Amino acid sequence: DGAGPIGRCSEIFYDQQTEFEGGDRYLEICNLVFMEEQRLGTGRIVPLGAPCVDTGMGLERIAGVLQGHTTNYDIDSITPLIHRVMQLAHADPARYSSVSQDPFSVAIRVIADHIRSASFLLADGVVPGSTGRGYVLRRLIRRAVGFGAQIDLSQNFLAGLYPVLVETHGEAYPELAEHAAMICQVLTLEEDGFRDRMQHGLKLLDNHMAKSKGQALDPEFAFELYSTYGFPLDLTAIAASQKGLTVDADAVGALVERHRQLARESWSASSSTNAVPPAVADLWASQDLAAEFTGYCTTEEPSCQAGALSSVEPLTPGVLRLSLIHI
Repeated sequence: DGAGPIGRCSEIFYDQQTEFEGGDRYLEICNLVFMEEQRLGTGRIVPLGAPCVDTGMGLERIAGVLQGHTTNYDIDSITPLIHRVMQLAHADPARYSSVSQDPFSVAIRVIADHIRSASFLLADGVVPGSTGRGYVLRRLIRRAVGFGAQIDLSQNFLAGLYPVLVETHGEAYPELAEHAAMICQVLTLEEDGFRDRMQHGLKLLDNHMAKSKGQALDPEFAFELYSTYGFPLDLTAIAASQKGLTVDADAVGALVERHRQLARESWSASSSTNAVPPAVADLWASQDLAAEFTGYCTTEEPSCQAGALSSVEPLTPGVLRLSLIHI
């Protein structure tokens, strides 16, 4: 329903010939979207300037089909990680099932999945942060650490899993080995930092549950754990369920969305103070300059210096901006 490229799609399913626990008989392995039009913000649909085919194909699902497995977690690039997680947890392999939804099996799969995702983001140059890709990376690491605590994994287990990832993926992705020292260091620092916050959050949660009246955890408190201590909501729900309490996911989700909306409004308000300085706008207009996107046709373009200026303009008390323009 939103703005952006749109088109008809063709979905390809693989018939697994059987019904099984935790999955469907028909597995989608590919989706082709024929991008021919664009929906504008007003809702009007116009032809797309550069029609294309957007292919969504699950590499791991294809591997699962070729290897005769009904779940991605049984393919040969993931099972070594799963086995290593169980070794670090000193767990009986018989406790684990790739399709079971029991807490132990879920934790094993989450950790194996998240160590891969986080490591690839780090190899691509993403660093943990509070916004954008850095925020996603930090959430992945913290969620893995939280599930690790659920199955009593020792400290710095993420770095302990990394050599297995290099062994299984390093040939296809040499950057994993090239940046191994940096990636392990960041994983360890993030894990150590969150463990301290998590332990404090768990103490607060235990105290709050001990005083709770009724069978539901206060949504405001669950949100506070999430927003202040970075405590994943699903881990709060697991801890609460062990005490016989439920978490209203919709109520907490509404608080999270309200928090995000306030953050967006704050960002928008702050962005309005960073408008293009009049001097820069005047230079742009005087040179009759226009922007044209040529990325569909070339990766290089010649350029020249149409003008240069510097101006210092007050924005807010005590804050100055220096504007430079080279065209």
